[in-house]
Amino acid sequence: MPRYTIVHLTPPQSVIETGRFSDENDAAAYADASFGTPAAAAARGFYKADAVVAAANPEALFTSTQNIDAPWTGITPLLKGEDAQRSTSVGDFIVDEAGDVMFCASCGWDPVTGETAAQIRELAQAFAA
Repeated sequence: MPRYTIVHLTPPQSVIETGRFSDENDAAAYADASFGTPAAAAARGFYKADAVVAAANPEALFTSTQNIDAPWTGITPLLKGEDAQRSTSVGDFIVDEAGDVMFCASCGWDPVTGETAAQIRELAQAFAA
């Protein structure tokens, strides 16, 4: 079964601590990623590789990484990562074993190329190593 590294959209530590963005451009970049335009958030380092899982395809990965009735890590075994994981959602990326990068869009997965793909691929490869 194919392996995928999940790269979650993650706010900066200062936002986690205060609940607010101190910079309007950072807030806009984070919001843009949540609505389907991730380049600025990737450039600002708002992504973190969190897990490696096996799934038949990206759609199966999405379905199996949702915290609905219970934490998904109790149902879908992690190949690497912490047990406490948030659900995969719009704004996140996955990277397959071939290095192909896909963005979780509001409806399905969109392939990603260029600088954003390179940034996300680097995070995924460092985490999965």
